[in-house]
Amino acid sequence: MNSTAHHETIVASVESRIVAQNLLRSGDRLLLALSGGIDSMVLLDIFLRLRGKHAFKLYACHINHHLRGQESERDACFVAQRLKELGVPCEILTALVPPGVNVQQGARELRYQLFGQLLRQKHCDRLLLAHHADDQAELLLMRLASGCGLQGASGMQASRDGWLVRPLLHLEKAQLIAYGHECQVAYVEDSSNFKPDYRRNRYRHELLPVLKDIQPEAVRNMVAFMQMARQEEAFLTEMANRLLTENTRSRQADGIVFHLEPLSRLPDVMQLRVYKAAIKAVGGGAVGRRQLRRLQGMLLRREGCEELHLGGGLTCYRDYDLCELRRGRRQQRPPFQFVVGLANLPATVNATPVGGRIVLSKRNCFNSAAEGINLDLKRLHGKLVLRNWEPGDKIRLPWSGYHKKLKRYFIDYKISRDDRHKTVVVLDGDRIAAFINGPKIAGGSVVDRDYRITRDSSEVLNIVVESN
Repeated sequence: MNSTAHHETIVASVESRIVAQNLLRSGDRLLLALSGGIDSMVLLDIFLRLRGKHAFKLYACHINHHLRGQESERDACFVAQRLKELGVPCEILTALVPPGVNVQQGARELRYQLFGQLLRQKHCDRLLLAHHADDQAELLLMRLASGCGLQGASGMQASRDGWLVRPLLHLEKAQLIAYGHECQVAYVEDSSNFKPDYRRNRYRHELLPVLKDIQPEAVRNMVAFMQMARQEEAFLTEMANRLLTENTRSRQADGIVFHLEPLSRLPDVMQLRVYKAAIKAVGGGAVGRRQLRRLQGMLLRREGCEELHLGGGLTCYRDYDLCELRRGRRQQRPPFQFVVGLANLPATVNATPVGGRIVLSKRNCFNSAAEGINLDLKRLHGKLVLRNWEPGDKIRLPWSGYHKKLKRYFIDYKISRDDRHKTVVVLDGDRIAAFINGPKIAGGSVVDRDYRITRDSSEVLNIVVESN
């Protein structure tokens, strides 16, 4: 980039970006965040030149953190006086960083809180920030040194959340300095920008100049790389969301259940992306790489049942091939019991604990239903009890004639804990005649050997569990 570019070229390039990326609309009310430094004052100058053509309405704000004593007061007074001279409404606000909080991070969070409040108070459409290409390059270097993936390497966006706009990201610092000199833009210097105490200043004044000396196009190349990283991150995120959707079994606002076996065949990095997509789907925050690896290790085992607390109120439960991610602890399903008289068939029971309805109907044996379970009606006595399974429940298996505990059966067929609690046990008197689960549960239904249909059966009781 040419550091001596004419100011009209700079203004034209900003205007072109605004139009091409649809960053702003004609008539927008714009709030400019001004520190008083050259970057923000050049931003102001550019939009003073653009406001007539695009009918922009300009407002400005300066936030004083009182971190540099008299120099902080000087900056606030400078911005207030300069904006008064230019006829631009300006708010000077004070925001003190609480003790014990990281000064840089705390000040940044306070600024964005106040920016949001001012946007609402002034009925502004967009907040303009003066971040530029060198800021992007510094950010990339810092994140790479700390360890980051494509998301971290994507850097800052020109537009975010529909209200925050950075129209100078394509311009290098040298171009803004040249613009300021050519147009005699007044500004103040922040002495803290040169202190080696702040890590970012060392990247800015020690590392980045060396890279520019070795490769004059370093900043431009890094910005181009960040753009590619952003595009690839968006593509891979979309792919992860699609894979999660394809393998999702159920989804609510505070929880999601998905199958693991298809995901286990994906490349390692794609698995992690799907897990991150699931965490985001239930409103979870950022999860570190170490926690993601712990989660992946648990999910890949797929034997038995485990749980893992990921922090931030997020818990992961693995039941064989199923993973459930939810905010808060899993709620136990309440016990249930319904009595159905055989003389009252057909009958429908609204069974909220099993997530649907239990439908019972009498059918001719030779027209028995394919769905659900079928019992020989003449072997049943008067009325049935439909309840949840309980420890100690046994059933006589039709293929062996031996009795087996339902718990052991669930383990052998890898039926998840949640599905076990949806199981409907059918009692004929004191004896378990059958149990049934939803139609999508492999091995989820069994009829006792003595109640199954035979050649001598004339009438059939059909029981189906229908999901809501």
